[in-house]
Amino acid sequence: SATHGLMLTLTPHDELDTTVWFLISSTMWTDPEVLQKEYTKRITDIFEEDRVIVLSQRPELLPLDLQAELHLKSDRVAIAYRTWLKQLGLKFGTA
Repeated sequence: SATHGLMLTLTPHDELDTTVWFLISSTMWTDPEVLQKEYTKRITDIFEEDRVIVLSQRPELLPLDLQAELHLKSDRVAIAYRTWLKQLGLKFGTA
Protein backbone atom coordinates (compact mmCIF):
# COMPACT_ATOMS: atom_id res chain seq x y z
CA SER A 1 0.00 0.00 0.00
CA ALA A 2 1.08 3.55 -0.67
CA THR A 3 2.36 5.93 1.98
CA HIS A 4 1.84 9.65 1.59
CA GLY A 5 3.11 12.59 3.58
CA LEU A 6 2.39 16.31 3.54
CA MET A 7 4.19 18.96 5.58
CA LEU A 8 2.93 22.54 5.73
CA THR A 9 4.98 25.46 6.94
CA LEU A 10 3.81 29.05 7.18
CA THR A 11 5.76 32.27 6.69
CA PRO A 12 3.82 35.25 8.05
CA HIS A 13 4.69 38.53 6.35
CA ASP A 14 2.42 40.88 8.28
CA GLU A 15 -0.90 40.88 10.15
CA LEU A 16 -2.87 39.58 7.17
CA ASP A 17 -0.50 37.96 4.65
CA THR A 18 1.18 34.57 5.02
CA THR A 19 2.91 32.32 2.51
CA VAL A 20 2.07 28.62 2.81
CA TRP A 21 4.79 26.16 1.78
CA PHE A 22 4.10 22.48 1.39
CA LEU A 23 6.35 19.46 0.96
CA ILE A 24 4.82 16.27 -0.42
CA SER A 25 6.13 12.72 -0.37
CA SER A 26 4.57 9.54 -1.69
CA THR A 27 5.58 5.96 -2.36
CA MET A 28 2.87 5.70 -5.02
CA TRP A 29 4.48 8.06 -7.53
CA THR A 30 8.25 7.99 -8.01
CA ASP A 31 8.27 10.61 -10.78
CA PRO A 32 8.36 14.11 -9.20
CA GLU A 33 6.46 15.61 -12.14
CA VAL A 34 3.60 13.14 -11.74
CA LEU A 35 3.56 13.71 -7.99
CA GLN A 36 3.41 17.47 -8.49
CA LYS A 37 0.65 17.14 -11.09
CA GLU A 38 -1.43 14.77 -8.93
CA TYR A 39 -1.15 16.75 -5.71
CA THR A 40 -0.83 20.39 -6.73
CA LYS A 41 -4.36 20.70 -8.13
CA ARG A 42 -5.89 18.88 -5.16
CA ILE A 43 -4.06 21.00 -2.63
CA THR A 44 -4.76 24.22 -4.55
CA ASP A 45 -8.47 23.36 -4.63
CA ILE A 46 -8.51 22.69 -0.87
CA PHE A 47 -6.61 25.91 -0.10
CA GLU A 48 -9.02 27.88 -2.29
CA GLU A 49 -12.01 26.47 -0.39
CA ASP A 50 -10.32 27.40 2.90
CA ARG A 51 -9.35 30.87 1.62
CA VAL A 52 -12.96 31.73 0.79
CA ILE A 53 -14.04 30.72 4.32
CA VAL A 54 -11.17 32.51 6.07
CA LEU A 55 -11.74 35.74 4.13
CA SER A 56 -15.41 35.73 5.16
CA GLN A 57 -14.67 35.41 8.90
CA ARG A 58 -15.34 38.36 11.17
CA PRO A 59 -13.61 39.75 13.02
CA GLU A 60 -10.66 39.35 10.68
CA LEU A 61 -8.18 39.47 13.54
CA LEU A 62 -8.69 36.89 16.26
CA PRO A 63 -9.34 38.59 19.61
CA LEU A 64 -7.09 37.25 22.36
CA ASP A 65 -9.45 38.39 25.15
CA LEU A 66 -11.05 35.05 25.96
CA GLN A 67 -13.68 36.78 28.12
CA ALA A 68 -15.15 38.45 25.03
CA GLU A 69 -16.75 35.23 23.80
CA LEU A 70 -18.74 32.24 24.97
CA HIS A 71 -16.70 29.03 24.68
CA LEU A 72 -17.66 25.38 24.37
CA LYS A 73 -15.65 22.25 25.26
CA SER A 74 -14.82 21.85 21.58
CA ASP A 75 -12.96 25.20 21.70
CA ARG A 76 -10.18 23.85 23.98
CA VAL A 77 -7.51 23.67 21.28
CA ALA A 78 -8.38 27.13 19.95
CA ILE A 79 -8.33 28.55 23.49
CA ALA A 80 -4.91 26.99 24.15
CA TYR A 81 -3.61 28.45 20.88
CA ARG A 82 -4.93 31.92 21.69
CA THR A 83 -3.55 31.72 25.24
CA TRP A 84 -0.14 30.82 23.79
CA LEU A 85 -0.30 33.78 21.38
CA LYS A 86 -1.09 36.07 24.31
CA GLN A 87 1.84 34.64 26.31
CA LEU A 88 4.08 35.49 23.36
CA GLY A 89 3.02 39.10 23.78
CA LEU A 90 0.90 39.32 20.66
CA LYS A 91 -2.11 41.64 20.63
CA PHE A 92 -4.09 39.65 18.05
CA GLY A 93 -3.98 36.39 16.16
CA THR A 94 -5.44 34.98 13.02
CA ALA A 95 -7.66 31.92 12.93
